[in-house]
Amino acid sequence: MGLPIVQSETRIRRSRSTRWRATVLALVHLVVAAHITHWLIRGRTLTPVEPSEAAAFANAGIINTGLVFFALTILLTAVCGRFFCGWACHLVALQDLSRSLLEKLGRRPKPLRSRLLAWVPMIAFLYAFVWPAVRRFWLTDTLAVTGSELTTTEFWATFPGWVVGGLTFLICGFVAIYFLGAKGFCTYACPYGAIFGVAEKLSPFRIRVTDACAGCGHCTAVCTSNVRVITRRCATSGWWSTAAA
Repeated sequence: MGLPIVQSETRIRRSRSTRWRATVLALVHLVVAAHITHWLIRGRTLTPVEPSEAAAFANAGIINTGLVFFALTILLTAVCGRFFCGWACHLVALQDLSRSLLEKLGRRPKPLRSRLLAWVPMIAFLYAFVWPAVRRFWLTDTLAVTGSELTTTEFWATFPGWVVGGLTFLICGFVAIYFLGAKGFCTYACPYGAIFGVAEKLSPFRIRVTDACAGCGHCTAVCTSNVRVITRRCATSGWWSTAAA
């Protein structure tokens, strides 16, 4: 079912936030580079500020920087809305770059819409973070904190090698974009996005579609995250009913 669009003489324009978001994502990468540089110079630095590091708590009760960062990000998402996915994630920058390069090559990725695949991120989150905690509780009868690792001398210990890392970037970037559409990895694979989506429902500041929507299709046209803004007119009341899909 296609998106109903109200005829309008307004020309579809690029999102005003595109350059601001690109600038913020570039700054995020500079911060990451500074983190790595600090480790190379000093030999010790904060443990990786990466949500996947939170699995150390689920598996062994270890508190690290990644766990603190992930917990704070979930909390902020519940308050401010889903800001991290669009404005702070390095993989979003990778996907934007991949999409841009593919479009320059004449390939405009078309989004794949699948209700079945949409469950993959939540399944991945449960497998990576919830199941290990359930297993630890089953085997040890406790979920107590066993220690903390807020700094490390082995910064790359939990990261894959260059080959696996390169394949990961290739698959999460170009392959996912080519077959699944812009933000394909975010939509159908990212376990962090699953919990952010749940937390966002609590946010009083989340972006919502209201009855002020004129159904022009502008939001859908400029969105790079495959969000469809669907506008339906109620046959009985004549009011617009709007939703994001």
